Amino acid sequence: MSMYRDWGLREVINARGHNTALGSAVMAPEVTAAMVEASTAHVLMSELGDYASTVIARATGAEAGCVTSGAAAGVAISIAACMTGTDLIRIERLPDTQAFPKNEVVIQRGHLNKYMLMIQMTGARIVPFGYINGPGWTTEEQLRGTITDRTAAVFQVLGGHRHHKGELDLAATIRAAHARAVPVVVDAASMPDLRAYVGMGADLVTYSGGKSLLGPGSSGLIAGGAAFIKACRRQDWGLARPMKVSKEETVGLIAALERYAALDHAALWRGWRAKCDALAAKLGGLPHVEIRVLDRDDAGEPAAFVQLAINERALGRTATEVNEALLRGNPTIRIRDYQAYVGVLELDVRTLFPAQEQTLIDRLRQALTAPAAARAAGRDPR
Repeated sequence: MSMYRDWGLREVINARGHNTALGSAVMAPEVTAAMVEASTAHVLMSELGDYASTVIARATGAEAGCVTSGAAAGVAISIAACMTGTDLIRIERLPDTQAFPKNEVVIQRGHLNKYMLMIQMTGARIVPFGYINGPGWTTEEQLRGTITDRTAAVFQVLGGHRHHKGELDLAATIRAAHARAVPVVVDAASMPDLRAYVGMGADLVTYSGGKSLLGPGSSGLIAGGAAFIKACRRQDWGLARPMKVSKEETVGLIAALERYAALDHAALWRGWRAKCDALAAKLGGLPHVEIRVLDRDDAGEPAAFVQLAINERALGRTATEVNEALLRGNPTIRIRDYQAYVGVLELDVRTLFPAQEQTLIDRLRQALTAPAAARAAGRDPR
């Protein structure tokens, strides 16, 4: 990108995914065009919000929807709505929830992560349950026993930001929460399926607009029941005011949703799988590396990854060191390093541009072979 180059910024080869730190998704052309058109006129934002709600409902199967400034904002707004409803007195009082009849959010311990700050900023009190030691250590019985008259919502995380071993799955969470008449809020920020979780009975589901949808990076949405969404939209009078979304981003998200709904998703995933197979073949022969193609990540979610399992002892270099070699220089190469501590690196092909693929391959080969050559020459490769 000539603009970034002119400013002295490094080129990025992105095989990590739709990461916020990497500028989120590259927007689809339809989205960019819609945002430019939206910038040329005024509109009543309440009416635009109503229209966006119908588009979100159509795309997700929910009763209604709300545009947000990202999935994290969607989490905060959803939790706030569960505590306040449409009561403006309570909405304006946030984050002071001491006098609220319900101000607790129940979360299984394996789902606690840095984004819990989005819940805490509302004034809600987080109440954890279960364990992360192994299968069967987090149960419906534990969830039912943790819910009290003070519980405003049960929160569930989908995607990579959770310790999923032995977790209570979403279906069981919904069943246990609804048995106690408590709503379930789902963080599905990067999930590609817009209909599954509403279809399972989740009350509010929040998604990022700048990930799988290829929409504006600072956009997102909440899908859910009409009464809950009404309470979400009322948060504009309080906590959500600094999270407001522009007309351009709202229109961009609408365009992204309409584009996404029209896609042949089965064909899209077949194409990504073929891209994985082709990349894996080109990487063949890497020393001390076992190459696998994955269509599910380690949490069982849909994925399009090429996985590199490195024999660190034989290679004489750790996966972390290989990753660090890729990070250095220009272009900087960003890959999935979440399991580097166990010798595993992954390449997400969905965000890898064809023109950058050979550079990625060359740099990987260099990172995986340079240490042995350097040691043979009597040099310290680090």
